[in-house]
Amino acid sequence: MMKNIDNEVSDLVAKSALEPMFVALAEKCVDQNGIFTEFIPTVTLCAPSALDKRIILAKRFHIHTIFTVHNTIDKNLSQDVNINESILILRRCEGTKPPTRFINLDRFPDNEEQLHSFFESLEKCKEGELPKDWGNISFWPRERIERGDWTPAIWRSPELAEAAATFAECELPTLDELELKPFLNANIIVSFEESQPKIPLSFPILHSKGEDGQTTIQSMPDKWRIHRKRNPKETGHFLSKASHLLINFGQRNGTARLVAVAGNEKYIGTGWLPVGGLTADQAKALAVFLNSTAGRIQLLRNMGQTLEFPVYAPAGIANIRVPDVINNGEVCRLLKACWEETRNIRVPQYRDGDGFDGQNHPREKVREAKFAEFQSRQSEREKEKSGAEMREREKQSKGESGAVKEEIGKDGDSMRHSFIENPRPIWDKCVAKTLTARKGGGKEGKAENGGRGLSAEARRLFRLPSLNHLRRLLHREPHIRGKSYNEHSDE
Repeated sequence: MMKNIDNEVSDLVAKSALEPMFVALAEKCVDQNGIFTEFIPTVTLCAPSALDKRIILAKRFHIHTIFTVHNTIDKNLSQDVNINESILILRRCEGTKPPTRFINLDRFPDNEEQLHSFFESLEKCKEGELPKDWGNISFWPRERIERGDWTPAIWRSPELAEAAATFAECELPTLDELELKPFLNANIIVSFEESQPKIPLSFPILHSKGEDGQTTIQSMPDKWRIHRKRNPKETGHFLSKASHLLINFGQRNGTARLVAVAGNEKYIGTGWLPVGGLTADQAKALAVFLNSTAGRIQLLRNMGQTLEFPVYAPAGIANIRVPDVINNGEVCRLLKACWEETRNIRVPQYRDGDGFDGQNHPREKVREAKFAEFQSRQSEREKEKSGAEMREREKQSKGESGAVKEEIGKDGDSMRHSFIENPRPIWDKCVAKTLTARKGGGKEGKAENGGRGLSAEARRLFRLPSLNHLRRLLHREPHIRGKSYNEHSDE
């Protein structure tokens, strides 16, 4: 029947997803000047599995408005569901389609008076922050909409949406272009069972992906598995997929800690996807980038299932753009050294951010000022070091003479404990240095190998002030912090 209604849409229909059929039927009812509205899960607007549907709709309609509520409590529009939902408003349109409007709200109107206030705010504000803390209005270009990029709906901050798109469109290669493909090891649940160390054919895995799972960037196995039939051939075949680098493919955004882990040993995982074809040093380098703000934002824009507890398909992970650590030894060395420096630091949960509750909180401004002072002192100390001391520091960064804890906080520096407990600013600083530092100094200096060919906008976002700003914006997102946009924990 579906073939007779719409051949193009029929290819999207599956036993578990009949919704495209109703979309096709609804389209038949929309006349030349008609409007078509649909209530959908918000992740449908970014999930790789729904890309074809988004492209088809953008070809047939002007995607006029996408409306999403980013409240952590009242986030659904349908009954009997507990996921973020969006309202999709489409119109017939002849000729060039205008940009798409995204309305991201912080709360629902609770009564008639609030409803009047909300519509009054919409009338007064055509773009930007809505009056009375209702939310934000932003626009997305037609070209991105037609490519299936509708990701502003998943971000409360339009800055994060724009930055995520710039990272995803920049000149760095994707994991797929580097022929690094994540391996989805679903067979581990079916063919393998729990075991213990020292039992023949048992092997360690990375199992937990929550708050008590991987807590450092260095991979640490937490379970053991064994083939149900004790088959050595099947075990060997399965372990051939083990890797030095593993990427998380599903985690709660608030309580999780890491995007990826790496180490000297190769592992397989249940909640972690191994990425083969890498040496230990290359894996460590990529783990630093993937855990930086630039890597984390790219992963989030490909989420599936729910905003609070997303899953990541291998196809989406393969689209992440990363520095070329395979063909550029200097890039690999710089990022790998950062892994060595931070490998033993316990990473805080995402909901804890940099230790403060919101970018606009007064304490956050104090922290930023102290962090700037800290960086300044670090820079002055580095300038004063002798050549021998600098060589010793390089050895430390390679893991030959200890971790960074003696470097940060040397001579009784009072900032030591504030920043050694959170490696994310260190990862961002390393990524910024790797991709934006210039040889020769000044604007006329040549870019380091890692950032050659980047556009001016991409280079701006990879600089440390931008990464720090984006990291703090990321912490304010309701599905990460667990609070509405303007709510503080001590209110």
